[in-house]
Amino acid sequence: MTATQAPSRPQCIETRARSTTSTPTPSRGLSTLLHAAGLLSFAATFLWLPHTTNPLHRGVGGPFQFLTVIALSMATVTFALGLAADITQRSRLVYTKTRLSALVATPLALLVAMLYWSNRAAAAGLLIPRGHEVPFVPDLGLHVVPVVALTTDLLWPGSAAAAYGMAAVRGRDALAHGTGLMFAYWVWLEYCFSHNGWYPYPGLEKMSKTDMFVACLASACLMAGNAVGLKKLYMKISKGKLEV
Repeated sequence: MTATQAPSRPQCIETRARSTTSTPTPSRGLSTLLHAAGLLSFAATFLWLPHTTNPLHRGVGGPFQFLTVIALSMATVTFALGLAADITQRSRLVYTKTRLSALVATPLALLVAMLYWSNRAAAAGLLIPRGHEVPFVPDLGLHVVPVVALTTDLLWPGSAAAAYGMAAVRGRDALAHGTGLMFAYWVWLEYCFSHNGWYPYPGLEKMSKTDMFVACLASACLMAGNAVGLKKLYMKISKGKLEV
């Protein structure tokens, strides 16, 4: 590397992970336990999905028509990366896991929890056909465990690589990721609808295309707000020790 060349991002991550000591590092054993327990819970929930009585799980797309299941999949990928990072102690894996969690997985899990529990309290029939409610334990596995596990993992004061990953989160990036995900999900919903003739959530049957556009945009903004709020909370917990 010449004197005029700036170090690449991966090199910066490795350097900061080796040189920064001001950020406390969580117990490797506790982190491994959290990731392993989370993955076991997610796996158990996936194993339950074929046993649901909800007829809207059938057809093209199956359970992956549901934003909840997509969020569960993102949580699984995030925790798999986290477990791999625990085992290998690779700073790049920690950084990648933190970025994925901060920008997509945790904001999405929060969005799903917000939408699910608010609608369930107000009008559960908009989410699930009557008579096909999710049993208590799978309900926790779908709508409580992922958001609690992801938020705990993300906000846990971590290594320099984790702090660097959080510091790199920007509001515009969060909005771009949220917008891309929500509108891609809308396209996926319409594709499944074109084959199945139904939407996975009964409430969507009553919405016009304009309503869906507004709902996607609002959801993207909520995801971005979640990401920015999580970063601020992380800064407060770590006493503002974020470096870029």
